[in-house]
Amino acid sequence: MSSLEKVLARLDEQPGAAVVFDLDSTLFDNGPRTVRIMLEWAHRHQPQLVAAIEALPRHRIAYSLAENAAKVDGWSDAWLESLKSFWFDRFFADEYINFDEPIDGAPAFVRACRERGGHIVYLTGRDVPGMWTGTCDSLRAYGFPVGVPGVELVLKPNFEMDDSLFKGEVIPQIDSYCSGGVVATFENEAKNLIVMREAWPTAEHILLDTNWDPRHPASLRDGFAKVPDFRLS
Repeated sequence: MSSLEKVLARLDEQPGAAVVFDLDSTLFDNGPRTVRIMLEWAHRHQPQLVAAIEALPRHRIAYSLAENAAKVDGWSDAWLESLKSFWFDRFFADEYINFDEPIDGAPAFVRACRERGGHIVYLTGRDVPGMWTGTCDSLRAYGFPVGVPGVELVLKPNFEMDDSLFKGEVIPQIDSYCSGGVVATFENEAKNLIVMREAWPTAEHILLDTNWDPRHPASLRDGFAKVPDFRLS
């Protein structure tokens, strides 16, 4: 039985239990968001790079903006600070979230969890002031359950708060409205999954094998089940 099948089987045994999903690089591939921003920057500042950026893969791109930029034919590191500033002002904004695309199988898998009576919790490092509206719109547009009973969307109260600290602090809140317990969590960052494993030791804790912050040792990922996407077959 695969890791995904195991989660569905546990929901059949524990209707009303919760499944906790991260969003970026977990349910959604935000590579298209980054490439879109890079294209806008090039059109404004280095139009000779537009064709090269358009030729970049949009999916499963590197975590680092510098690493992605280095793959552009004709790139100069002298432009990196300009690109970083331009990217930062847009990546964490409602207006650009709609360029994200779901990880393969993600909407169908989340719906399957809900159809089995699972309580769905989207627990993300996105922040309420900058990304709430775009997140709701994106989830709805791609067929994820949202805005209905049994589905919670939990974002950081402010951008500056550390993701792992935030996710640890809201665990009691999640426990309060998920009386059936938590049967599974999904993340792309092992440091966040470690926090949830400590809180819910009997749950399945599954890493999306997409990209992650390279400032955290890859060894943190050892010992977790990994899946490349949410396709059941």
